[in-house]
Amino acid sequence: MADAAPLPQDVLIVEDNTIIAIALEEMIKDFGVAQVRCAGSVAQALALIGEKLPDFAVLDVDLGDQNCFEIAEQLANAGVPFVFATGYGEKADYPLQFAAVDKLLKPYAAETLHEALAKGTKGF
Repeated sequence: MADAAPLPQDVLIVEDNTIIAIALEEMIKDFGVAQVRCAGSVAQALALIGEKLPDFAVLDVDLGDQNCFEIAEQLANAGVPFVFATGYGEKADYPLQFAAVDKLLKPYAAETLHEALAKGTKGF
């Protein structure tokens, strides 16, 4: 894997399902990412972003009674690449400015997640 794209070293996971968040965190750490931070709500995610911008983010679209689009807007304005993680696929109602953002369809394989992280280091 000498030609493999470098991976981001600070990844933010925004996921309200604790079991999924833990599994995702372990998967990302297994790729060799130095820091993985998790938030289970919009408020937690915005607080973590306010402390330090991540290099990349994985955003669960449906966060219970909220969605992740406010977080996505902040990340996009800061130039931070991200992907949406969703069980709804393309059927989810994405704001127009995020229509072209990559979607990870749950359940996703480690290889698919790795590709998204590698692609994210090239910008979006």
